[in-house]
Amino acid sequence: LFEKEYQETENYQLLNRENVTYYAHYDIVLTLLVYFKNKDTIIERGNQEILLEENEAIPAFYYMERAGKLFDLEYAKLSKKNLKNYILNQQQELKKLLDMEITANQSILIKEVLNERFELDLESSDKKALKTIENPEVKEIAKVIMELRSLIKWYSTYLVKWIQEAEQFHSEYIYPTYNQVGAVTGR
Repeated sequence: LFEKEYQETENYQLLNRENVTYYAHYDIVLTLLVYFKNKDTIIERGNQEILLEENEAIPAFYYMERAGKLFDLEYAKLSKKNLKNYILNQQQELKKLLDMEITANQSILIKEVLNERFELDLESSDKKALKTIENPEVKEIAKVIMELRSLIKWYSTYLVKWIQEAEQFHSEYIYPTYNQVGAVTGR
């Protein structure tokens, strides 16, 4: 029943509260089972500090998802316009730096171009690989690529979505969902 309701709405506040509570109880039990099953691995890998940081964030995320977060729609619209212009300028900068039509999300092409032009041996063009670059010219290119990827993600995943939600529900509040254990929010 919960899955059917969820498919019919994108906003948790519109769901049947009893079904959400029922689902949340199972979520807690399953989370505890996952923790106890993986506790030794967490300790073995030295990830206790990360686990504590994640646990400290849970109340804030819970509160924002449940009570909402006050949202300044007019400021967000202005920020959206400014951010879009900045992204477009940075995309032009990337094209200029590489002297070709390319976007920051063309990972395979970026890797090939950087490897060929600068005699590198990158296995990928992900953030971890780009941070290892020593060549100052390539470092500047990598900086623009990483910034663009973050800004595009923030723009599309957060800003645009929250503006749409505020307008759709005629609300001063947004109800963000952070999906802490998934890649959905780019954590």
